[in-house]
Amino acid sequence: MEENEVISPKSRKQKMILSTTADTAIVGGAMGSGKSYMGLLFPLKFADDPHLRGIIFRKTTGEITAQGGLWENACEIYEHVFGKDENGKSRIKIHRKDLKITFPAGGSIKFSHMEHEQDRIRHQGAQYTFCLFDEATHFSKICIEYLDNRIRSARAKHQKQMILTCNPDPDWFGLDWIRPYLLPDGTPNQEMDGVLRYYVVENSQYIWADKREDLEKIYGTGADSGIKSFTFISANCLDNPVLLKNDPSYVSKLKSKPFVDVQRYLYGNWLVRPDSGGFFKRNWVKEIDIAPPATDFVRIIRAYDFAGTLPSDMNGFRCDYTACVKMGKLKTGDYVILDVVRTHIRYGQWFNFIMENAQKDGRDVEICLPVDPNPAAAGATQDLVNKVLAQQYRCTTKRASSAKLDRFRLFAAASETGLVSVVKGCATDVWAKSYGDLEFYYNEMEAFDGGRKGHDDCCDCTSDAFNYLAQMTILPTGFLSGMKSFDTSNKSPLLNIK
Repeated sequence: MEENEVISPKSRKQKMILSTTADTAIVGGAMGSGKSYMGLLFPLKFADDPHLRGIIFRKTTGEITAQGGLWENACEIYEHVFGKDENGKSRIKIHRKDLKITFPAGGSIKFSHMEHEQDRIRHQGAQYTFCLFDEATHFSKICIEYLDNRIRSARAKHQKQMILTCNPDPDWFGLDWIRPYLLPDGTPNQEMDGVLRYYVVENSQYIWADKREDLEKIYGTGADSGIKSFTFISANCLDNPVLLKNDPSYVSKLKSKPFVDVQRYLYGNWLVRPDSGGFFKRNWVKEIDIAPPATDFVRIIRAYDFAGTLPSDMNGFRCDYTACVKMGKLKTGDYVILDVVRTHIRYGQWFNFIMENAQKDGRDVEICLPVDPNPAAAGATQDLVNKVLAQQYRCTTKRASSAKLDRFRLFAAASETGLVSVVKGCATDVWAKSYGDLEFYYNEMEAFDGGRKGHDDCCDCTSDAFNYLAQMTILPTGFLSGMKSFDTSNKSPLLNIK
């Protein structure tokens, strides 16, 4: 770094990033934007506060201390900014063993890793006033939320902020926060860059509003309201003139990469996905605006898959869903997915969940419950069946006769041959308060490989519903009436002997 070089943002986007007043901000969205560098400049805004206690995370220590990595850049930047005293000594204190830098006013920044989720416990009881997750898509929701709860101080005068830098990843939980800042194709909406939105976390759920006042009406205006501000600021290599000056071919290098990489790392597309080798693709099913009339169906069934654990610190907020899929078989032999619902509920709430859907569906829709090989679980299922039948709804059970993947392949094959349609916006994630959005359903179906990776709750429901309907035999029109006119009595020829 040149002695007289001025360290400052070099573009409009970089200025926007450093000047944001959001309590929580996601920064970046493409490669080469200088987002990690901007992240290191953030603590300089608070360097005059002796009570600054900042922490900067990367996934592993090796990523922090690698040549040209965060630690090396931080030491270089901060030494350049604060210079040396009259004795030629650096005005900042660099604690290499602890990966900690102390500024002249007494505030400090520490660098740390969080390779495993249990590493977050090392920060229990800590009080930070600034937190940066560099490459935040490498971290889980539980880690980021845990550190967010450690941002507190009664003495620090500066604004307490959490900054998350990242490249697009359609499977990262933070996409739900970013969606309002994206265009329908998944690229950033430039008009939304830096716009503040507001949220409250209640019972592990995020309540969002475009205006702070809307949340204040419910949660109050005091410091204990829990209301926080959020923003997303997109940036790409075109917002980093220093990079383009030093490497004029950077853009052309990005453009030479595969289509998905270009979309993600040059244009910041959060929704684009590589063509996976999975067993299902969303473009195999046709989306229809409205469901066909009930008279067009031979049979309609809603199949369930149950789970009884709620997200918590103990399970890393990752646990199975209770889910159901309503599917019908048309007289033409085609299939229509009519409704998808998933949520997190306890065992004692299963019956209420079934009845809520049954009352919505009506008595003509059959109910299919899975039978677990475990005797105790099978007994619980039979108890549910008896309760549903007592309410005069048709209810049946289905025991898995083959492996998950084998059952799913039948549905996938029918989808690929164009036999399956889905009603637009028919999916609901009750737990996440997501309504009319099929994205989570498509994502799960496309990611399913028959193994233990990710969720398979909706996949199981879909397989059971489809296989139940597919095993039905559709009799030709007039077959039964013809049977009535046919003499089926058994007359032995011996009776004619005299």
